Amino acid sequence: MKIPFNRIWPTVWIVFGTTFGILNLLYPMHNSKDVLWLAPMIVILSIPTLFANYIIISDREIIVNNQFGMVRRRYAINSMDEISMKGNRIFINKPNKREEIKFSKMLVSKAGLNALKSQVNILE
Repeated sequence: MKIPFNRIWPTVWIVFGTTFGILNLLYPMHNSKDVLWLAPMIVILSIPTLFANYIIISDREIIVNNQFGMVRRRYAINSMDEISMKGNRIFINKPNKREEIKFSKMLVSKAGLNALKSQVNILE
């Protein structure tokens, strides 16, 4: 199962970078050459987040990626039965302990979390 990034944040950054670039071209600042590269970089670095998956859950592991698709964290699991949720938090239930999956609640897609909730155990 793949849970994508929340599409709002990259869209906001793309609009911000484009607006900043246009305003910088129309009304150049004193040292505009120093910040002119900033607008296209904001847009270029935000685009991969529109298409990347934030959390990937397979039969053997849970992978939390960064916005460029590189792995930030890996969590080993034996089956999907070990995964449970409480609110918007994801847990792995091991025999001796319960481990929380660390990810940004602001960056994850709500629709993806809701799809995961329908497949895992819900904790009260």
